[in-house]
Amino acid sequence: MTARRSTTYVSAVKVVKHAPGSFTVYADPIPMHAAHVYQRGRHGVWVVEFHTVTPVRTWHKSTEKDALVAAGDVVSRVTGREWKDRFNGLQRYAMGQQKCPRMMSSGTCDQAAQPGTIWCEWHPGGKERADG
Repeated sequence: MTARRSTTYVSAVKVVKHAPGSFTVYADPIPMHAAHVYQRGRHGVWVVEFHTVTPVRTWHKSTEKDALVAAGDVVSRVTGREWKDRFNGLQRYAMGQQKCPRMMSSGTCDQAAQPGTIWCEWHPGGKERADG
């Protein structure tokens, strides 16, 4: 009998440079998670902040490369795991079409996803909008 190996789900990432020493690392093509990477001070430590990962985490790295690799690794793994565990096949198909994956009585929402998120304007974070 062989031991069952763990499966790690990984997604691609996209790095957006905002200014010298400031980046955002997104899951790509579905931006479910992101990390902000920036340099503290002119020659200081690199800070990696994960605001979309619970619990919120902050890491400190000595080089830009180490910070971007760490951000990409966490964002990719969390997105891949959540992609499989949180969404069913119909929802994953909708996200692949850039549509909101919110489940409705007739299937998925089918509205266009807002930039930088998987949800439409009517379902921020997957929930009904308060004024909707």
